[in-house]
Amino acid sequence: MRSKLLAYFTRRRGVTSQIGVFATPAGVGAAEVTPRANGKPLLGRCSYEADGSPDAFARALSRLTSRRAPTISVLDPAGYRLLPIEAPDVPADELRAAVRWRVKDLIDFHVDDAVIDVFEMPRQARGGPHRMLYAVTARADVVKREIDRIENAGLKLEVVDIPELSLRNIATLLESEQRGAALLYLSERGSTLLLVRQGVLYLARYI
Repeated sequence: MRSKLLAYFTRRRGVTSQIGVFATPAGVGAAEVTPRANGKPLLGRCSYEADGSPDAFARALSRLTSRRAPTISVLDPAGYRLLPIEAPDVPADELRAAVRWRVKDLIDFHVDDAVIDVFEMPRQARGGPHRMLYAVTARADVVKREIDRIENAGLKLEVVDIPELSLRNIATLLESEQRGAALLYLSERGSTLLLVRQGVLYLARYI
């Protein structure tokens, strides 16, 4: 079970047509995008249902034209934590195990019940000499519930993502050749500010 969860809880690049799904207690959004010659995707269809019930989930998906494209499911922000930590001095193949040990006192549930992924902060964003990482931590049952919901709906799940990295992908499309981009995402419960340059996430702050 753990290996399957980790296989989904990651990031993937180079995908063509995609379906995106974002479900929270406040509502459910679904979208279809396809690539274009200029490298920027075309939004083919989107829908939103303003409640998070199973019926709303089904209604949002019913407006998609196809369910065959790879699907990206974005976790509700309440379902995970994004923790900046100093990178353990271990070989790359031991990194996740070492991070698991390091975050065990930073989360409010047992680390054996956690799904953990990591991505590195760029050197310019660290504010110090140490190598820093972002650790994404979520309860395994939360991720499994998301996987089951997508697969039971007949969608082909490729990735379980988080809003910060999904927004990073959007901000990357807005960059100019010489400058990065700042993106402010607003919701009823709060807002997220991101700074991105050359596809690298320099800053993610939830307000």
